[in-house]
Amino acid sequence: MASWKCSFLILNVIFAPWKPVCGGQLSDLEFEQSPSTVISSLGKPVLMHCRLKGTGGEEEDPPDVVWLRDGVPLQYADTNQVQVPTGSNSWMVTSTLRIEKVQLPDMGSYRCAVQSEGNRTLSEEGRIQLEGLPHFSMEPQHMSIVANVSLSLRCVAHGPPEPVRVIWLQDLAPLNSLKDPVALSPSTLNLT
Repeated sequence: MASWKCSFLILNVIFAPWKPVCGGQLSDLEFEQSPSTVISSLGKPVLMHCRLKGTGGEEEDPPDVVWLRDGVPLQYADTNQVQVPTGSNSWMVTSTLRIEKVQLPDMGSYRCAVQSEGNRTLSEEGRIQLEGLPHFSMEPQHMSIVANVSLSLRCVAHGPPEPVRVIWLQDLAPLNSLKDPVALSPSTLNLT
């Protein structure tokens, strides 16, 4: 029975709705810096920053900054938050999101959020976009065929950037142009 209660507690924590840590008498919450758009390549590290300023009583701590991707809180993100007093009752919070090796699912819009006294403050949006060389996930296979028999060759390439277009070559001479429908990946070349 005790393990069931523990499992329920863990599930309740994992699936609980996002509720940022709330401050008491905090005011003038404003994002002074929002995440910027980052253009990177697969597997590279990415850093995004936001900076919040605000005021509050001496006993009030600044609220925690929560990172959102496409409007959804990032529960297990690698973030760092630094709080610096800027006056007797004012402070600045800098939050950094780190992605060690950016992947395709990391693409999207990012913003920071805080909640205080029932009011939600959001930063402007930044984006992660990926560029790089397309890569093949399926290439034509070597085959032996009889003369005067039709055959189909297939190749699949992925970006970013998308869409990926394929030029088919025979003895280094192009068989199609980028404007041909056969150029769009996944591509099948039919030879009669």
